[in-house]
Amino acid sequence: MWFVTGMTAYLTDLCGGDMTKNFWVGQFLSGILLSVVRIIMGFADGYLPWMGRRFVLLCSQSLAIVFFGCVIAFLFAGEKGQWYYTAVYLAAFVFTSIVWEPCYLCASELMPTDVRATSTASCSIVGRFANIGASMLSGLKTVYEPGVHMISISLGLTNVIAAYFFLQETKNCSLDKAGTTAAKPAEKANEQEMTDLIDRSIQNEDLEKK
Repeated sequence: MWFVTGMTAYLTDLCGGDMTKNFWVGQFLSGILLSVVRIIMGFADGYLPWMGRRFVLLCSQSLAIVFFGCVIAFLFAGEKGQWYYTAVYLAAFVFTSIVWEPCYLCASELMPTDVRATSTASCSIVGRFANIGASMLSGLKTVYEPGVHMISISLGLTNVIAAYFFLQETKNCSLDKAGTTAAKPAEKANEQEMTDLIDRSIQNEDLEKK
């Protein structure tokens, strides 16, 4: 999740400087649109119980794939710079960037408290490596621009498949109980060890009395 999102979001951002004829207009639109969407999602998350982490990731990534396909189609048609090209490019960028939300939330909600900070930091490092890879791949734009978005589609499909089969829903979960299922065998072993120690101490006391 972190690698794919880091790669596709950063790659889309790096290659989006000429999505409009005016560079500054494109950057302003992408920034303001993403900010507004994230604010709306923040409020919606509290009012829509069905809008879980899996739902957001699967829907956002799937829509991003669709819009990347539209971007490729417009590039082949020579429509780059038109308002509809800008619209679908912005949509692809925004929906790709939204995937960061479930990435951070799932990293916090799936991990036990004692390793939560470490696991999130490790995921962040993976995302940084993906950013480096994206900066290296961005040069492909000057050679074959549709190839950049084909990479984003391929990675996005991988993310959707992996999330659909392996990602657990964590919305409204208790952070105190995160990872307790895996910890149960260890807890039982500790309880058994304590019971054995108590039994041995009782036996030793009985022997001393005798």
